Amino acid sequence: MAVKFKQYHRFDNAKAKYGVEHAIRDEADNYYGSFKTTLFDQHSQYTIVATERFNRMHSESAKAKGDYANVFAFVELCVHDWKDVLDENGKQVKFSKEAAFELLTAKWDTGELDDDGKAVEANNGWLTDRLIKLTSDVRNYQADPVATKAEAVKN
Repeated sequence: MAVKFKQYHRFDNAKAKYGVEHAIRDEADNYYGSFKTTLFDQHSQYTIVATERFNRMHSESAKAKGDYANVFAFVELCVHDWKDVLDENGKQVKFSKEAAFELLTAKWDTGELDDDGKAVEANNGWLTDRLIKLTSDVRNYQADPVATKAEAVKN
């Protein structure tokens, strides 16, 4: 006789598919905006299907094969909106996948020189890493406990 094992829900499917917002602050408490992302979990059927679709759609894309191929895939699959992302003049930047890719791969000259006299560059790698970690953590896509209890009462 086959055993029927208890099934657990690791995350809320709606939140995983439609996204949640992550407010991003750095160590100095600078606010970088709020990013709406969907779950990136290699075991999620949604992620598996989205990745297959991405691979088909971007098989010939230079960005999908370039130095930032992983960032391009992450943006295309998981980053869907943002709030309060500002340009250098403090004005809101309208969300687009292209703008998100540009933000996450941005590099700039710090105005400093290293010991060899070469310009020191800074980048947004930490922001990219933070978003990927948040997006990969199923704990950020849990059902609201109050809503879950309300659903249980209805049933």
